[in-house]
Amino acid sequence: QPANFFAVPQDKAIYLTAAGQASLWCLAYTAFHVMDIASRSQRATGFDRQSVLDIGEYCAALHLGEYIAFARSLFHADRPWPDNLETPLESPKEDSNEWRINNVYLGALSWILLHEVAHVYREDQKFVPDSLRIRQEYLADGFATKWILDNAGKGLRREFRILMIAVALTWLFLNESELGRGNTHPAAILRFREAAEQFKAGSRSAGLENATYLLKAVLDPE
Repeated sequence: QPANFFAVPQDKAIYLTAAGQASLWCLAYTAFHVMDIASRSQRATGFDRQSVLDIGEYCAALHLGEYIAFARSLFHADRPWPDNLETPLESPKEDSNEWRINNVYLGALSWILLHEVAHVYREDQKFVPDSLRIRQEYLADGFATKWILDNAGKGLRREFRILMIAVALTWLFLNESELGRGNTHPAAILRFREAAEQFKAGSRSAGLENATYLLKAVLDPE
């Protein structure tokens, strides 16, 4: 099936398609590398903070645009894994880049799954007016965000969790840009705004800084 994650509350079941997991991993792969090079560049000695941070050459060398293109294509149909893209490793060496990429993937997946758990927990119904469906989506988002941020403290653990929620929401932006919003889900930008209100991040938030790099590179690369 095409990339998707969904719940069937009456069956108390949650479904993940292979294409959904593949598209999210491709985004996680891109997210890790974009955030790594952008944050390193910002902190490089002598970097002019008034200039444009150009990571295009780096992204091209890693074929990050091809990962995003594949992620986008999976919203339309499941497809074989391209030969020119790296494949996920099940048990990478701890502290390796592959291990970090998997952590980004699993962190974003956690928010998406908790969103679906909320639909099951709340026994949400599918055949209701669109306005109620939209309300159900906002409540499921809030459930997932609160679960992840509760007891996260104020340090790097919280910043990482903020960033993982941002990666998950970036996946929703990709979904919306490929398939449109429809009448049963809020606009992705509004969902991001609602989640951000729970972040309680300061002006020097590393999570939001890196989320900014990701959103720009994936959604507005020019």
